[in-house]
Formats: sequence, structure tokens, C-alpha cells
Amino acid sequence: MRKPRQCFHEGMTRSASPQTTGSTAEVPDVFGFTALARDARPEPPAHRDIIRTAGHELRTPLNGILGIVGVLRRQLDRPVDANRQRSHLDLIEANATALVQTIDDLLILGRYQPGQAVTLDESVHVREILRASAQSWRQTADERHLRLSLTDGPDAVVRSDPRLLRQILDRLVANAVRYTAEGAVELSVHPTTSEGSARIEIRDTGPGIPTSERARMFAPFVRGTAGTSDASASAGLGLTVVARLAALLRLTVDITDNHPLRGTCFTLTFDAPALAGRSA
Repeated sequence: MRKPRQCFHEGMTRSASPQTTGSTAEVPDVFGFTALARDARPEPPAHRDIIRTAGHELRTPLNGILGIVGVLRRQLDRPVDANRQRSHLDLIEANATALVQTIDDLLILGRYQPGQAVTLDESVHVREILRASAQSWRQTADERHLRLSLTDGPDAVVRSDPRLLRQILDRLVANAVRYTAEGAVELSVHPTTSEGSARIEIRDTGPGIPTSERARMFAPFVRGTAGTSDASASAGLGLTVVARLAALLRLTVDITDNHPLRGTCFTLTFDAPALAGRSA
């Protein structure tokens, strides 16, 4: 079983102990809700729809966890069935992971608004970021008997924000692994001759995305019509985060078929100049 990850999301603040003002103690703002409430303003209908849908997506895994806890509680006086307990723990972990991912995506979408200025002043080795993203999903790929690989080739050095680029790549690699039932997920970096820019490709052998669905895949809470059970557990915010952050980093995102194989190819193209590096 995968060890549950310990997450501390952007926007959270730490506090060693409650701060007291007069007779009122302030609870540590663990999730940054105080700042969210302070900055709250009337939202247009479209945003209210997103909030309502987000509430549903948060309640679904929570209800799943509570349901399993209820089952375990009713079995306290029965003989221990290790296989059944393991199955229940797997379900709790899956629901908790889905809940954490949804909260993570919502926090990022709340923090980074369209058109927001982002400083792109760091030299980023693209292969290193892509390799780290692949490594974080290698265990899941191995468990699903998928071949997850980073192809050999030259590196590319770009001016970007490595943290936000990693957020994009993590979600694209996760998407490829979740939607691929068998076969492979292949990652590659391609320095280009056009003004020294670079291109990242993430290919999978999953069911593919029909052309008619591609334009709407980046909208909030949209899921593909074909996929695995792992994919159906997603809230459908990953590609929304990808599109939001890619625009801030001046990246172009394209969805094409994975020719000549079946599946999908996500391509990220850096609009900012990049410099080709040496082979890894």
C-alpha cells in the first residue's frame, strides 16, 4: 500500500500556538480560511456554480470515508479478517487522496488568477523537473503494470518558475497514468530551433480523448468519457489547473492523438526562449 503523503498546501500558515487578544483566543489558520474570508466578495453566477460543484466533490470522498468507518465500527466485535480490513483501508486511502487533491487544486485556482503576474527569472532544467514528476508516479505505474519512462535526449534550459512548472507536469503525468489501463506512459523533452524554445510531450496508450471533447477538457469538473476507475475518482480539476498555470508561465498546451499508437499526447510548448543543454 502506498504510504499516504503528508501535504502542506500553498496558502496555509503555521502557528505554534493560539494567539490571545484580550479574552478571545484565535485558532491557527491552518488552511488559510481567514485570508479567504477576508478577501471574500460577491461572486458572479458562474463562480457560485463552481463553489456548489466543489462542495459536492468534497463531500463525496468524505461520505465515503465516513461510510467505511461505520462499517469498521460495526465489525469491532467480530473476528478480524485481514483481507477485508486491508480492502477497507485501501478505500479510506483512496478517498482521502482524492479529497487532498481536490483541496490542493482549489487552493491553487484560488491563489493564481488569470492574468496574474508571475516572475519567470529562474533557469530551469526541464528534464530534471520532468524526471521528478515521473518518479513521484512510478510506484503507481508499477502497481498498474505500466511502463513509465523518460526518453533519452538533450535537455532544455528555460526561464520559468520551477514550482509552478512542477505542478503542471505532476498533473499531466497523473492524468496519463490514471487513464491508461495497460501499455505505457512516455515523457520526452525536445529543444526546438525556433528562437531556442522547447517542447515537452507526455504520451500514453490510454483510450484517447475524442476531438469533440478536447476543447472542454480544461473546464472545471470535466472528466473524460473513457478511463479507468482511478480516473473516475478524480474531481476533474487537474487540467483546469494545468491551463491556468500554463497561461501564467506563457506555455501553450495542445492535445493530439498519440500516433501511431492509440492514446493521447499532451504537448507543452515554451513561448519564452530556451537554451538546449547537454544530453542527460
